[in-house]
Amino acid sequence: MSAGGRSLGPWDPTTPMVPGNMSTLINLVKRTMQIRDLHLLPTIRHVLKQKIGTTKYAELLTSNVRNGTNDQKRLILRVAQAYARHKNVRERTERSSGAEEKVDEVSGDDSDVEVLNKCMKCGQNPIDTINLPCQCETCCETCANDQVDHRDVCLKCARYVRGSRPIDSHYVIQCNSCGFTWDGNAQHQCEAEEHIIFVANQFAPVPSNPGLTHPVIPEKVHAAFQKAMAPFGSIALVTSEPSGELYEFQLRDEWFGELKEELRKVGLRFASHEYSNEEPWLSTLELNPNSRKNISGRYGPDKNRLIRIPNYQRRGLYGDYDQEKVRNELKDIAEFNWIREGFTGNYYTSISKMPDEKFKIIQKKLKRLKLRMVDVRSTYFDIAYNIIPKEGSPSAQHRYARTSLV
Repeated sequence: MSAGGRSLGPWDPTTPMVPGNMSTLINLVKRTMQIRDLHLLPTIRHVLKQKIGTTKYAELLTSNVRNGTNDQKRLILRVAQAYARHKNVRERTERSSGAEEKVDEVSGDDSDVEVLNKCMKCGQNPIDTINLPCQCETCCETCANDQVDHRDVCLKCARYVRGSRPIDSHYVIQCNSCGFTWDGNAQHQCEAEEHIIFVANQFAPVPSNPGLTHPVIPEKVHAAFQKAMAPFGSIALVTSEPSGELYEFQLRDEWFGELKEELRKVGLRFASHEYSNEEPWLSTLELNPNSRKNISGRYGPDKNRLIRIPNYQRRGLYGDYDQEKVRNELKDIAEFNWIREGFTGNYYTSISKMPDEKFKIIQKKLKRLKLRMVDVRSTYFDIAYNIIPKEGSPSAQHRYARTSLV
């Protein structure tokens, strides 16, 4: 077996453990467990002490060998595989037994048990595949293949699904950085390109109208970068300094192109690329000054929101809808306090400096009511919206129509 021309030696359990520094690896495992909500670290510590003894375990924690040895990493890997299999089986058992208890109390029907094991995408077929590289169980074989073909993210952990395997198949691992797949009985030496990304703690103001610029809030840029990186897996924070943060990761060229596309969608890009034979790629993150949403203040202060229920008959743009029916459906949204404009006949309400994440919650509430907001004016300081029934929805047309539909 080989990866990128390098041989992969088989795992020999009789290989003596070589003293090495485990602290880096343990910290990495700990961060991974926190992100994925798994409790693997205590298990790894327990197994290490059992396999090599408390004295040797203490030596591994204190010996000064960077990143530990291959033997140590393999032991961690084998424990992680066993624990992951155990956790997945236990979760399925608990879901099924919990549903059975509920069914016994209510109706005696076992249909709820079947629903819990249904594909999270189609809801029809049973879950029978495991996503790679994340190892989550979410879909049937058909939907799993569809995820891979369309470069979708996992429905549980939101990482890209690069491949899949049947639940009952031989255990395999897929490298998160290059896509190489192997059975775990070896030490994979990934040859994907190494990258270092610098994200500054201060950005140049974004130009808006001629002669005007607006400040950028660094925390919003950092959050957008982390969100764009999340589907690609782990990214290590190398150092954090007053000037900014350095992140390090490996990613094959094709997938690094995908990352740049994800950043482009949120108005970010790499300003420079530096590379030498001895060092990884070094890229600096910057805002795209030509992005319309950046110019409108995507990374500026939280905006004021001016929301209107237009006088549909007067405007004649959105359809023949009943303004009062729309307002009545929105009466339970606490953030709205409607006021009638005398001249136009519109209803309007304003929300001061609401963050985008909170505003998305309101938009989801409107979506459940078959309504949506249309952005009619956007500046650095505020955005104006009109609320209209969802086009193409028969239920929305009947619910909000001013006259009966024939």
